[in-house]
Amino acid sequence: MRYSILAVLFLCILSTACTQDQDAVSYNNRGVAWAGKGEFDKAIADYTEAIRLDPKYAAAFYNRGMAWDDKGDNDKAIADYTEAIRLNPKLPAA
Repeated sequence: MRYSILAVLFLCILSTACTQDQDAVSYNNRGVAWAGKGEFDKAIADYTEAIRLDPKYAAAFYNRGMAWDDKGDNDKAIADYTEAIRLNPKLPAA
């Protein structure tokens, strides 16, 4: 399942989590949980809050892009994927 990949990405990100705003990390993590339940609007809201708290949080952009993709909004998904790559070209999923 696609969100199994998200869980792996989340684990890969843990090594850099200490450099992120911890509230942003919490919102991102909750977004992952919502996305895993298919609640993409709630996931997008949490990823957006994570990005508001830490505008350089590449993983939150990537995760939000996946949620947009699942909702069928390819333009927003591509914009978020592009920003994730710009912020962190070494992001495992980018």
